[in-house]
Amino acid sequence: MDRHVRPKMRKTETNLEKNMKKLLIILIVMVLISCQSTRTKDAMRAKRMENCTNLTANEIELIKNEKIHPGMSECALIASWGEPYYINKTTGSWGVHKRYVYQHGGPWKKSIYVFVENGVVDRWHD
Repeated sequence: MDRHVRPKMRKTETNLEKNMKKLLIILIVMVLISCQSTRTKDAMRAKRMENCTNLTANEIELIKNEKIHPGMSECALIASWGEPYYINKTTGSWGVHKRYVYQHGGPWKKSIYVFVENGVVDRWHD
């Protein structure tokens, strides 16, 4: 009787399989880092909110969503967006005028100017 014996196939990983495993590990690490930075960001925002008194329900919602709106308090602005890159301040008979300069973005750092009149956000532009 002639038996054909097949040699045992040794399971080997191809380069594609190895690369896919590496990519999966990198993806998992990135997700974990992202979750950590979100928690850190939320904790920092909560800490800034502690410094504000008499926040309205609307301001609290704006802060949670990192938004600003005309009429919100200066403290709510800082709680929402953090400390600005720079503040220009002018005081006169009309009161206190401040221009907050925020820089967002990568290497080009787009500036956003927020104008605060007597402690209240008036307007902004980039």
